[in-house]
Amino acid sequence: MHPALVLGFALAVAPYALWQLIGFHHVLTVSATVKAHALNEYSAQQFGGRTTSGYAHFVRSFAGRYVRGLESTINSQGRLSTLGWVGAHAVSICAAVGLIVLITRLPRRPIRLASGVYVLVTLGTLVSIKALVDLVSQPQFSFTWYADGQRVMACVAAALLIWVAIDRLPSAPMMLQVSAVGIVVVLLLPAHPDAAWATRREQLPPASWQAANMEAVAWIAAHGPEAAYGSPDSGAIGYYLIGNDRTVVNLDGLVNNFAYAAALAAHKPAAERYRQEGIDLLVARRQDGSADIPPCAREFWRSTHNVPYFVDGDVTRPVESVPVRVWDLRPCAATGSESRQH
Repeated sequence: MHPALVLGFALAVAPYALWQLIGFHHVLTVSATVKAHALNEYSAQQFGGRTTSGYAHFVRSFAGRYVRGLESTINSQGRLSTLGWVGAHAVSICAAVGLIVLITRLPRRPIRLASGVYVLVTLGTLVSIKALVDLVSQPQFSFTWYADGQRVMACVAAALLIWVAIDRLPSAPMMLQVSAVGIVVVLLLPAHPDAAWATRREQLPPASWQAANMEAVAWIAAHGPEAAYGSPDSGAIGYYLIGNDRTVVNLDGLVNNFAYAAALAAHKPAAERYRQEGIDLLVARRQDGSADIPPCAREFWRSTHNVPYFVDGDVTRPVESVPVRVWDLRPCAATGSESRQH
């Protein structure tokens, strides 16, 4: 690696790491601290640690899902699946054709890359390294929002490869040109035209946890007490309750402070953690008997539909179907029954 690149990286990372250390007494963010601790505990219980062959198999089990996730992004989440397998993988197929054309046209001797090509190759390399690090360090999250950069780069790469294939078309036989244009036109037609005009909220399936959260938002805005609400899925809830005299606090530990992260790491009872954050009511998709629900909590409301839920957030375990519910935590403060937590 060029010394200038190493120096530039150090100049960019060192001030941030120093700021984290001085301001929060941690080099990693709260999110990284919470997730690393949780994965270390899980790996120790299931595989004996993160350096074992069992953990390697665990990571490999997510690699296929990761690749399929990138491929479905390139193909617009399989929206052309009504056209069969070819329709579901149309963009990938066209990109593969472009890759074959590119390989056959590569010169046999080293070449000097243009600046634009160099930038794209460098970005692709960095994104690929990030993908590998994500898979090894946080496999459960590697194919979710962690992969946004990889999804963008995969789409850029697919678009460039398809352009390479299109650029080759003028020198191809006329019949092949007409066939290629016809295939592209057919594949670009949406399989469900109505979906193109629907808003994102209208596209939510009734049994999705986002839809259930929106149902909770409507109930809280109309009937919920003016109090502090806590939720491990607080994004939409917090966004839509702004200006409704309700306070919404995140509870997954990823954007909280390090004190809350320490409480999670110490396995403090749920009621104690919620009291620490000043929570009056809890909004969550949890099964009955969950350690995240204090025995003293009183159920206020539940969603119309049950929604998928990974028990304790463990994506390797079977999915259960549970409602989104609102629990009143104020009886816990009145009775001091947090000591009865399981």
